[in-house]
Amino acid sequence: MRSLTRHDGMWEGSYHLIDHEGKTLVFHQSRVEVRFPQWGPYHYTQKNHFWWPDGREVGGEDPAVWRDGILQWDNALIRGTAWAVDELSTVLTGSGTIRLARTSTS
Repeated sequence: MRSLTRHDGMWEGSYHLIDHEGKTLVFHQSRVEVRFPQWGPYHYTQKNHFWWPDGREVGGEDPAVWRDGILQWDNALIRGTAWAVDELSTVLTGSGTIRLARTSTS
């Protein structure tokens, strides 16, 4: 799990999804907080906060548990797994739902 714990902390930036021609399909600002709690029912938590230029905002928390060397999600946003291949590589598999609910406006 050591390669996964390198992601511990707060990350801020922008998210860009582009097509094969370089056209922007999705753009928003992002704040992601990743933690590996010492206590409690979850071994990993990720809090997301995304906001768009038009004032839309969405956020949530997505916990996971550590079982048999694999990080496992099974919640409203994602069902999947992650594991370290080596010190630099992590594999993430799964499926999920994108939440675009409006939580506030500017």
